[in-house]
Amino acid sequence: MKDIKILIIDDSKSMLEIFSDMLSRGGYSHVLVANGGDEGIAIAKKESPSIVLLDIIMAGKNGMDVLTEIGRTTKVIIISAIGQDNMIEQAKKLGAVDYLVKPVEESDLVRMLEKYS
Repeated sequence: MKDIKILIIDDSKSMLEIFSDMLSRGGYSHVLVANGGDEGIAIAKKESPSIVLLDIIMAGKNGMDVLTEIGRTTKVIIISAIGQDNMIEQAKKLGAVDYLVKPVEESDLVRMLEKYS
């Protein structure tokens, strides 16, 4: 098992479950989940995860809001259905280390986590 702390922030419970399952199958044992931006920021500040997987489009605080608060202190990988170049560029300016476009293949997610852990 890979013992790095990963936080998934998404406002879709089904996406949280899908990514948690992918990480578990990929050998990651320490996975935290946050249902939305506010909860994600609170957990990130309390738990200091090694990597955050972050959705962009969420009710309340969206991914860009979350990035503004934690993007400079935590490795953040954006996972979003929005694959527009300007959105990717903006996310990277706010501190995101990389960007995956949904739907995400499990092998791509695991490979990216290995790259940044």
